[in-house]
Amino acid sequence: MENSIGCVIMAAGSSLRFGKKNKLLEDFADQTVIERVLNAVPYPLLERCILVAGSEEVIRIATRFNIQVLINTKPELGIGRTIKLGTAALGPSFNGYMYIVGDQPLLKHSTITRLIEFWQSNPGAIAALSYGKRVGNPVIFPQVYYNELMALDDDEYGRVVYSRHIDQMQTVQVSDEYELMDIDTVEDFEVLIEHHKK
Repeated sequence: MENSIGCVIMAAGSSLRFGKKNKLLEDFADQTVIERVLNAVPYPLLERCILVAGSEEVIRIATRFNIQVLINTKPELGIGRTIKLGTAALGPSFNGYMYIVGDQPLLKHSTITRLIEFWQSNPGAIAALSYGKRVGNPVIFPQVYYNELMALDDDEYGRVVYSRHIDQMQTVQVSDEYELMDIDTVEDFEVLIEHHKK
């Protein structure tokens, strides 16, 4: 595939701020949060997709989507560890690396598709979704940043990499800011549920 993309779906968070069971397993309009995200991924546009999970139930759900699953045995160390596990499993041979978070339940299949198509036309860019000036996920990095992604500390986010190369950053705007909202707290979850009902 021209401008091939390897994808990491990050689903190993410990949900500490959520304060209940794993937030990815919460019911959101008749699906779990992680199922909504997995259903939004345009798999035919990706050369390979890996989900990095931290719980057996998330792994069980992911197996229905016929994607590779890795276990992060120490999710408490931070998202950087999840990024590195997934990136290392993909290896350095892809033209681009896309990172999707597992707790963004209103993200649409069409939106991820637009991001991929934009990046494939601009493969030298770091491409991300945005609403106004707010940059969100997913983000696609060109292969040239592979080593920097692999060098992240366990508690660092991918934005540590793109903040060093902000002149290479290009964004694809979304019309609904709630697409970019992830779930950190129960309040976040309730806001997203209410917006989805409208």
